[in-house]
Amino acid sequence: MAESSTKRTVFTATISALFYGGWALYINQDSNRLWQSVLTQVVCSFIGGLLVAGLVEKTFSVLAPPWQVPVAAIGPYSLALLLFLLAHLAIGSENPLLLLLPNSIIGTSYFFAYSLRLKYQEEKILSCN
Repeated sequence: MAESSTKRTVFTATISALFYGGWALYINQDSNRLWQSVLTQVVCSFIGGLLVAGLVEKTFSVLAPPWQVPVAAIGPYSLALLLFLLAHLAIGSENPLLLLLPNSIIGTSYFFAYSLRLKYQEEKILSCN
């Protein structure tokens, strides 16, 4: 279980960094702070992907139904989005809210599905016992 959890979190982090870094490049192509914004987005997305996926799994494991899925899906990722916004404001990104729009839509949906998968795996394990 720990190995598959590690694979899931690294996969999440890598895809996040590539996708959202590309989005930052597109959004800020005419900006004077292009590379600062892209680098900030890539680093935040990778580290955030690692941490949030781990926090989602930990949050899920410590909560009881019916709160496992909604709190695990929304709580850790909301905190990450706030930190991403603060990082972009700190470096002077020109379009921080536009940069984070796909993060908030896709990321929230992804972590909700991620939490549902954890629920499915838990139920599958319990039904085998």
